[in-house]
Amino acid sequence: MTIGRAHDGGTNALAVWPADALHTAFGVPASAAEHERLARAAGLPVRTVDAPGLALDVDTPGDVMRAATAVAG
Repeated sequence: MTIGRAHDGGTNALAVWPADALHTAFGVPASAAEHERLARAAGLPVRTVDAPGLALDVDTPGDVMRAATAVAG
């Protein structure tokens, strides 16, 4: 399983195989850590990706401003 971690510790991307290997925890605070915990409990290998573009969130007005600034460069 691969987790794309958001700048706030949430999950912006999740790749799971097989797709029904675990129930997701989107919306839970620090969901990236929770997804990792769930994956390990299910016996799945875990890789966490911290990539600047992938870490950008658009959940709040502040997130949108941060993303717009990053895109504008």
